[in-house]
Amino acid sequence: MEIEKKLIECLKNHELPDYLLYTGAGGTKNWMELDRSRTFPVARQLTSLLEKNLESLLRFIPTGMSLVSVGVGSGEKEELLLKALIRKNLAEPPASGEVPICYYPVDINSEFVDLALAKVRDLPVEKRGVAGFIEDIATFKKNCRLPVLFCILGNTFCNYEPEFILQLVRKTLG
Repeated sequence: MEIEKKLIECLKNHELPDYLLYTGAGGTKNWMELDRSRTFPVARQLTSLLEKNLESLLRFIPTGMSLVSVGVGSGEKEELLLKALIRKNLAEPPASGEVPICYYPVDINSEFVDLALAKVRDLPVEKRGVAGFIEDIATFKKNCRLPVLFCILGNTFCNYEPEFILQLVRKTLG
């Protein structure tokens, strides 16, 4: 969905969603400053939580999964996850040396998509950045190489009503 259409739709409903704060060049700067702020430790805590629990999470993720991450931001958490998925794919049979992973960083801000792609530039995975909304996941599913590990690793979940996201994911990916 185009950002202009989304904005018009929201304004008609007398709403202004938080995620619009992160669009455009100013949005990138806003998020990066907030992400580094001592008064907003959420992002650092999420990264730390992922680092501490990554190995136990990997036990439940089959090899050969593509990664779709919505609200990718700088891509720091996705880089951690991709490196772990690559290690797992190489360690588990059949370890042919190829890593059958495709990474789809998704964000409403194309600058974040570019940052996330740059962060994993040297990793041996196929990369396809997407500027889009979480509401577009039906399109992602049609255009992604399956199977897909669908992630919302950052603050994006807080920009929506939890019931909305969970129903959307269940309906689309279930």
